[in-house]
Amino acid sequence: YTFDSFWYRPPMDECQKMYASGRYVWNTGYFVTTPGYVRALYATHQPDMWAKLTGIEAKIGTAGYTEALHDLYPQMETISFDDAILTHVPHNQALVLHGNMGWSDPGTLYALKEAINPDPAANVSKGQVVTHDSKDCLLYNYESDKLVAAVGLEGMIVVNTAESVLVVHKDNIKLVKAMVDGLVGTDLEKYT
Repeated sequence: YTFDSFWYRPPMDECQKMYASGRYVWNTGYFVTTPGYVRALYATHQPDMWAKLTGIEAKIGTAGYTEALHDLYPQMETISFDDAILTHVPHNQALVLHGNMGWSDPGTLYALKEAINPDPAANVSKGQVVTHDSKDCLLYNYESDKLVAAVGLEGMIVVNTAESVLVVHKDNIKLVKAMVDGLVGTDLEKYT
């Protein structure tokens, strides 16, 4: 299909109109392109960021790399790739492939559970884990000298490591980032 434009996170009322029209497709974030093309887009549409990126790139493999990274990276604007680059792609330089691939957010721990075993009655576990009357859980225990025992859980994610334990319901997994961000600047930041 021909590409018209990319709109990152339009307002809800626009989303509803777009969906109702049937003329728009969801961007999965999968792209087939060349590094050179993406680099050219950065140079053209994000020149300040591009200058910093190339400044870091020039130091790769040298003694000054760490200093350049620590100096330049924090100076970059916090902006999504979608807003920084994709919204600027000319309509005649992209095509759209339409496909029905199902949907699972690969950015969540629960997506890992679904990928390993999509059965909502099944648990997925690793390490020393026992369950009783639990279903649809992801239970990972990275401590060989500890047992994780789950009783009566449903839709829970439990991850036990040497440093910390995470317990979260699958519907609240998106809140983990906010919790981790809240640890920055505190005595608990070392766990982030």
